[in-house]
Amino acid sequence: MEGGFDENLNYFLYEKIGLGDSEPLLTIPAKVGYLWKYRLVYADPKTSIMVYDDSTRYEMVLSDEIEFLYRVSYSPDCPDLMLISGQKKNGELFSIAHHTGLDKCFEVIADGLPAYKAATFGSKVFYATKQPEEDFEQRKIVQATTVEWREVPNDLYIKDIIMSENKDYHNEEFEL
Repeated sequence: MEGGFDENLNYFLYEKIGLGDSEPLLTIPAKVGYLWKYRLVYADPKTSIMVYDDSTRYEMVLSDEIEFLYRVSYSPDCPDLMLISGQKKNGELFSIAHHTGLDKCFEVIADGLPAYKAATFGSKVFYATKQPEEDFEQRKIVQATTVEWREVPNDLYIKDIIMSENKDYHNEEFEL
């Protein structure tokens, strides 16, 4: 992800090979998303998450209760576990883990709160906590001391998943 420097706060997801000044291979307007091997994920933070795998494409349509997504990422130990943080229309923050292979959804609760912008490493969970008297996005990354993975019905957060064949995206650079 890169951007937010102009007055429109436009962001883009880039695919680059290697370090340095290499040219981006793919540029997609997006405020949240990631690229992992054959999976490209980006979102309209108010309506849906688009997922392009090597042979399938699907759109995860967000629940009407969701106002905005702040982060969509994955677990390096389980790439099918999509970590999603955002805000509901009632102002509450949420953090969920959606397992794309099992089509299961879990609320991620760390130290009694939604694990905002969660990240996992092995059995550890890290999240961003608001600093007292600071702006909304002035946060500190902390390791959770307690974590709950509460399974919830998908439709609390994801209204629908629309599947289709993916003929648009394939990157041979990542073939093993």
